[in-house]
Amino acid sequence: MDNTNVRIQSPWRVALIDLSLLAAGCLIPTLSHLTALPLYKFSPMVWVMAAGLFLVRDRRNAYLLAVLLPVVSMVAVGMPVPLKCLSMAAELTTLTAVYGIAERWLCRPGRRDLDRHAAALAAAVLCGKAAYYIVKYTAAALFFGSIA
Repeated sequence: MDNTNVRIQSPWRVALIDLSLLAAGCLIPTLSHLTALPLYKFSPMVWVMAAGLFLVRDRRNAYLLAVLLPVVSMVAVGMPVPLKCLSMAAELTTLTAVYGIAERWLCRPGRRDLDRHAAALAAAVLCGKAAYYIVKYTAAALFFGSIA
């Protein structure tokens, strides 16, 4: 196997990108409240997670980011509420898993095929949204006895 095209990223670069993405994940809800713009309709955590998937190639790091983004945002700015935080973590984790599978299946090694990466990301977002709503409505039914 030829490993000449594999580029190992510096841990400092990865840490800087992770901190920047976590800061963006915390600032977006704050900006939404300050400007009274409904930014949540554009799924900002999904955009932040997509940026993380493209900037850092390590899947372990992506899974950690998928769980930490909603939790850090909840602790730092109080949004999302704990039940929604669980749903968002499930969404972002599913997005990461499906993107990893779709990327391996669709994309050619060593090449940056933008259309194939976009297709992998679109499939990942759709599956992530499905996971979000499954967890949301299942948790609502379990905790509150109704689907609301």
